[in-house]
Amino acid sequence: MKQISYLLSFLLITGYALPQTQPLQPTTGYGSSDYRYKSVLKINCEDGPQGFWLYLPDDPHPDSAAVVVFDHGYGAYNPMCYGGWINHLVRRGNIVIFPRYQKNLLDNPSEYTSNAATAIHRAIDTLRAHSSYTQPELDKFFIAGHSFGGVLAANLACDYSEYNIPKPKGILIACPGTGGYDSGRLSSCKKMDSSIKIILIVEHSDNRVDSSLALEIFNTTKSVPSSHKNIIFHFADDRGKPEITSSHSEPTSLDKSFDSGERGFVNKLAVLSAKTDATDYYCYWKLLDALIDCASNGKGCSTAFGDTKEQKFMGIWQGTNIPVKPMEVR
Repeated sequence: MKQISYLLSFLLITGYALPQTQPLQPTTGYGSSDYRYKSVLKINCEDGPQGFWLYLPDDPHPDSAAVVVFDHGYGAYNPMCYGGWINHLVRRGNIVIFPRYQKNLLDNPSEYTSNAATAIHRAIDTLRAHSSYTQPELDKFFIAGHSFGGVLAANLACDYSEYNIPKPKGILIACPGTGGYDSGRLSSCKKMDSSIKIILIVEHSDNRVDSSLALEIFNTTKSVPSSHKNIIFHFADDRGKPEITSSHSEPTSLDKSFDSGERGFVNKLAVLSAKTDATDYYCYWKLLDALIDCASNGKGCSTAFGDTKEQKFMGIWQGTNIPVKPMEVR
C-alpha cells in the first residue's frame, strides 16, 4: 500500500495523474476576452485579386480606430480560416483589412504584394468615402501575415513608401515562407525603417516551412534595434489533452461567421486544420495585442519584446500548477 501511495503522490506532484486540459482564454490582459466591442461590422469588397474584406468594431460604434492589415497564407483567402483572430482584433478596437491578393492558386506570386497594396488603398478610400464608418487612424497602422502572407507583410513594410501606404508602426510575421515561389519576395529586408517594431514567430514542428526565411528577415533588418525586434520559437507540449501542437497552421482560427463562401483545395485544408486554443490566446493574439499597444501607446512592450517571462508565458495546464512549455526568444 505504501508503494501505491508513494506512486500516487509522485504522479500528483508531476501532474500526470490529473486530467490536464489546455489553458482557457484569459479574462484580462493581452489575448484575453476583455472586449470593448460586442460585434463586428463586415463589409465585403472582394471582387478579384485586388479585392478585400473590411471588419469594423461595433456596439458601441467608435469614430476611429487603429488599422491592422491581415495577410493570409497562400490560397487561404476565405477569411473564416482566421476568423477567430480577426474577431478578437476587431472587438479589441481595431479595423481589420483582409486583402485577397490572389484570385486563385495560378496567379503570379510576383503580383501578390502590389495586389495587397492596391487592396489597402481601396479599403482606406472606402472608409473615407463613408463618414458613418469607423475612420482609420493611419498613424496607428500595423501589418500581420501568416506563411506567404508573412512574406507580404515584410515586403509591404520594407517598401511602404513605394506602394504609398502608411508606414507601419509594427509588423507580426508568422511562419513565413514562399513554398518555392521566390518571385513573390524581396531578396533582402535591409531597407526596413528602423522605427518599425518587428515580431517574428517560428513553429518548432512546422513541416511546411523552416526557420530560414524568418532568420533571414531578422538578420537583414540590421537598422532595426534589438530592443524592438524579436524572433520567437513556439513549441509543442503533449502533457495534456488536447495537446499543444506546433504546426504551420497554428495561426489559423476557424470562425464560420466569417465564411466568404469561397472553397478550394487550400481553403479546405486550412479549415480542417484550423482551431482556436491556448497557442492563439498566449502566443499569436497576445503578442500582436501587445505589439499594437507598445507601438501605439508605449504600453505592453515588456510583453511584446525583451525575452521576458510575460512574453514567453503560455499559460498553465488546467487542474495543475504546471506551466505550458514556454516560448523561446533567440
